[in-house]
Amino acid sequence: MSDSVLPECVDGFHDLRLEVGVVKSELKTQEKVIDKLTEGIEKIQEVNTNLLRMLAIHEEKHEIHEKIEENIDDDIRDLHSRITTESRTTQEKIDVLKTELYGKIDLLRKDITESILKKEEPIPTKNLSDKLKELDRWKYLLITLILIIIWIIEHINLKMLSQLFSGN
Repeated sequence: MSDSVLPECVDGFHDLRLEVGVVKSELKTQEKVIDKLTEGIEKIQEVNTNLLRMLAIHEEKHEIHEKIEENIDDDIRDLHSRITTESRTTQEKIDVLKTELYGKIDLLRKDITESILKKEEPIPTKNLSDKLKELDRWKYLLITLILIIIWIIEHINLKMLSQLFSGN
């Protein structure tokens, strides 16, 4: 059969076979490249899925954080309101106590003045001195208490107190 085929055709077949072999080898190489690209695409899809999950978790945490901040702000407002109310109540009680003390001091002065004017039996100086000292102690105790309360109100850290009361 090779005798009947022309030599030019045999050379053409040989070249054709060689080219087909090269094409087959290039196709195998391209299949490998396509497989690698497919694997790369799958990995990119996995990364994308993981990123989406991470974003969802981050958004969830962000929403939780915003709710916590709102709760803390509400707690701070409530705490401020309570402190203001307690401060007013304490101030009212201090004013009442101060009024009572001044009233007792005025009564004592009146008693002393009346006894001097009536020339009654003089009040023992020692007893009177002790009462005046006791009134002075009460006066200074009251003033100290007022100063301490004012200092606490001015220097209170509302954020720290809210954290203390919220348990965080």
